[in-house]
Amino acid sequence: MPFTIIDNVIVALILWQMIRKVRTPKKRFKQKKTNQSSYEKSDTTLSNSMDITEAYKILGANQQDSLEEIRKTYIEKVSKNHPDKVTHLSEELQTMASEITQKLNQAFEIIKRQKLS
Repeated sequence: MPFTIIDNVIVALILWQMIRKVRTPKKRFKQKKTNQSSYEKSDTTLSNSMDITEAYKILGANQQDSLEEIRKTYIEKVSKNHPDKVTHLSEELQTMASEITQKLNQAFEIIKRQKLS
């Protein structure tokens, strides 16, 4: 007995549900709540770690550049040095890439706060 259109639709729906279950991300653990928000914590660490001139130097931008120009250079540099691009290389290069990305993130946050205030 050949398959009918309804049988094919049922099989397709079952396969789609199976694929969807496989692709759904796992639930992440909830983070413990603290009295101080993560934004406040990062604000103190950013101010202690580097000054504004060093942040401009890391991003390769000038103080006269607009925030949009700085954002473009930031995105270019992060895309070049992102740790996900070097997963196939040694752990040493992966840690270097993550450190560079963290410094770029910090520098951009400092400049963004300065420009917006």
